[in-house]
Amino acid sequence: MIVKHWQWLAIVVFIGLLCGIPASQNLHASRTPPTIFVHGLHGNATSMADLIRTATEAGRATKTLTVTVRPNGGIVLSDETTSDLPAMIQVIFENNHAGERQDTIWLRNIYRKLYQTYGYSQINAVGHSMGAYAVIGAAMLTQPIQINKILAIAGPYNGILHWNDAVHETTLDANGKPSLIRPEYQWLLSHAHRFKASRVLNVYGDVADGSSSDTVVTTNSALALGYVLRHSPTHYQTQLVSGPHAQHSLLHSHNRAVDQVMLSYLFD
Repeated sequence: MIVKHWQWLAIVVFIGLLCGIPASQNLHASRTPPTIFVHGLHGNATSMADLIRTATEAGRATKTLTVTVRPNGGIVLSDETTSDLPAMIQVIFENNHAGERQDTIWLRNIYRKLYQTYGYSQINAVGHSMGAYAVIGAAMLTQPIQINKILAIAGPYNGILHWNDAVHETTLDANGKPSLIRPEYQWLLSHAHRFKASRVLNVYGDVADGSSSDTVVTTNSALALGYVLRHSPTHYQTQLVSGPHAQHSLLHSHNRAVDQVMLSYLFD
């Protein structure tokens, strides 16, 4: 009887592997979904470190994993640790200038890897700049993880200053539709019907120098996300950060306003 029991158990495990059922355990015991942090253009291991440190020092979450994406798309998992607190996962793109759409695809692949390896069924996502675009875009692609909360910081959804946008070049009509629609924004519009996330908080900056921007992304480029999600059942909110500390790179680095928004939004 014991032999038959183990034979049956082996068959069940084998079938589970064939069906893609995750075999590994989560790296945390908390009921709060893990939160993934995605950097932007030219980002690296330090880019989202301040936000991660803020949550750690507040005793709200613990970093449990680093996910590194090789230039060829290969995914490497490292720095694994377990915690009873909500988990934080840091993403590092070794090719940190691949662009919004490539980052989006890589993030979708990361979600698949996390599901297969750790069995995560839900996740929160924090992205800065092109990382913000990626967390929005990945929620429009087929993948097995339910996106719970998205915190999108300084997202360039419809252009970047001194690249393909200029100060006051694009306006928004009464419905939030931009007067100019750029290719990366058109991609979001074309995939908007597939967007799946429970909540989105769109944080954007205005340094109040007359440019209506954070010096890199205009407020209208950031706010154009609202038009993309206008038909989505997602609970969508915006949060303006203004003044000198609203500069693009400062929105994720030692920014007390953004820190408090993150802690309240993700962990309260």
